[in-house]
Amino acid sequence: MKSSFSVIFYDRGKRAETKVIRKALRLTQHEFATALQLSLAMVRDWEQGRYPTDQAARTLLRVIACDPKAIKRDLEVFKSELRQNE
Repeated sequence: MKSSFSVIFYDRGKRAETKVIRKALRLTQHEFATALQLSLAMVRDWEQGRYPTDQAARTLLRVIACDPKAIKRDLEVFKSELRQNE
């Protein structure tokens, strides 16, 4: 029996956690930033260790890692809303 539950494993507290989670979702930095309503620069800074994630961001990343399908659903909704507003 195949499980529909998936979790992203990463080293918590490491600067690469954002990148590992984003890549596991198969999202570009731009798509990831858009889905989280962050600037592209912020995502880049997190991934490259120039700016540390704060507690709220780390909590959000843990939620995403535990339920990666949620962000994918949100991104699809966002994309469809963009298309409707064009």
